[in-house]
Parts: sequence; structure tokens; C-alpha cells
Amino acid sequence: TSNTDDAYLKPPDEILRIVDAPPTPSLSIGPFRDKVLILHRPSSNPPVAELARPEHRLAGLRIDPEQNSRSRMGHYIGLGLGQMPANSPPKETLEARPALPGYQLNTVFEEYSWVDGSTLVAAVIPLDRSPAPVRPATPPGPRIQSNVEGDKAQARTYQDLLKDSHDVALFEHYGTSQLVHIDIESGKVEELCGGKPRMYTSISSSPNGRFALVSYFQQPFSYTVPCGRFPRVSELWDLERNQFVREMVNLPLAENIPIVHNSCRAGRRALGWRADRDATLYWTEAQDGGDPRVEASPRDIIFTLEEDAFADGEPVE
Repeated sequence: TSNTDDAYLKPPDEILRIVDAPPTPSLSIGPFRDKVLILHRPSSNPPVAELARPEHRLAGLRIDPEQNSRSRMGHYIGLGLGQMPANSPPKETLEARPALPGYQLNTVFEEYSWVDGSTLVAAVIPLDRSPAPVRPATPPGPRIQSNVEGDKAQARTYQDLLKDSHDVALFEHYGTSQLVHIDIESGKVEELCGGKPRMYTSISSSPNGRFALVSYFQQPFSYTVPCGRFPRVSELWDLERNQFVREMVNLPLAENIPIVHNSCRAGRRALGWRADRDATLYWTEAQDGGDPRVEASPRDIIFTLEEDAFADGEPVE
């Protein structure tokens, strides 16, 4: 046989019209129930050019190096604003403007979140970031994995793991960001957490907008598990004063979580804010070390920490 035409073939027009029909827009109702945001979604069949974009497969993630984001992450291609009820006449003309001029969002882990009606916190690419590391022509050394402690554990099979020191360098390059605090009305941008670049994975503000939980990865990383099991630190920060309050979580590398039903990572987990309080933290701790085969009663204990105990107080069960 001979390949006289290797171009992609298209189906008949009747099928194309069905396949390429635009998806139904999503709707988001405003907090005062007077406006509706119309979110137009892209086609469910992306073009080949998008699927062929370069990507790095690192620590269980697929990263688009051009956008500094997850590959093929969800997005919208158009926004519309409507009044509620639908027959109400427009009351005002709105204008969109950049909220972070001079900065680029880093959306590998965290994007942005609202603190209150006029304030955002966001993860951005450090302004002084160096170019991405280039893989050397020859390996700098052998790949070495050790188990000097002699630990025995079942291992799952994961894809897209880190393979060598160059993968680690790429993972840190694209995952590292700075946190900034943006006043939407004035346009003022202030660095948070001392402006220190880290691999920030999340930032969550308290319901009253005064405090924030900031989480980030730290070394050592692993070649056998994805980044969700890497060492992670969660800190409590005072947003009004831009001051560190206390460390809430410092989890080590978790390579040996048992492969049994209801197993989990040892230590504090599911750390978050109580929605019915101005600033009260809660979290869960497994009493069996995360291994349900170990006898323990109760299995989990939920703890809370009130605002007046943030500085040096003890949690309450």
C-alpha cells in the first residue's frame, strides 16, 4: 500500500455539526441574586494542535510549560453578564481590566481566591525567575534509589513520576510561586509570606478575611509516589498584619501508606476553616497511624482551634 494523503479526514457535514456544536454555557448566580454570569465553554473535542502542545510529566502532574499550568486544564472562552430577572433592563456598563498587571498567574497548584468582596490572594510566577533548566547532554551521574532503613511496604503503580534530578529541577521551576494580596479597588499589590518563593499548593482565607492557611511542598521528593504524598507544611498567617502566626502541619514524605481500605496519611489531615465561625480551624487525626488494621478506638478525632488560641493555645477535641 502507499500513503498518498496522510491528512486527517473529516466526517460528513451532518456529523460535524453535531460534534462541533457549542456546549451549553454554565451559569453562575451573583451573591445578591441580581446578576448572572454566563460562562461559555470550549468544544468538548479540542483541536489536534492543543492536544499536541508540549508538556512535562512530573510527580504525577502534566504541566504545560508555555502557560505554566496543568495541561488541558478546564477553562472558559467567553464571559457574559446578565440581569436577574431576565427581562430587567441593564443598570450599568461594566469594564474588565487586568487585576495583576506585570504578573503572571502560576496555576500548577493554586490560582487565586477571594478574601472578601474587594480583595484577592493569588499565586504568581516570581518576577526574577530564571529560565527553565535544560537537560544536560550527558547524565550528571547514575540514578540511585536506596532503602537504608530497610522498610517493607506494598507499592502502587503510578504514572508520570519524577525520574531523576533534572525532573526535580523542572518540578521546582514550574511549581514555585509567590503569593500576593490584591486590592481590586485601588489596584495595590502586596507580597505575602515575606515574598518568599515556595511551592505553594493552596491558600485559604478565614471567613472573616483576617487569617489565611498557606500550604507548600518541601524537599525531599520521591521517585516512587506522586506529589500528593510529598512533605507538606501548612502555616497560619495574619493577613491584616502580613505576619506569620504558627505552623499548623508539617507532614513528612509518605511513601508507605498501607494499601488497604480506609488507610490514610498519618498526622493532621483535612485542615480547614469552620464556615459558621469567623476564624476557627478544624482538622482530623487518625489514632491508628493511618492503618485501619491497627486496633484503635476511636479511629479519628476531630480537633478545633479558636482564634484566641492561634498564637500559642492548644486545640480542643
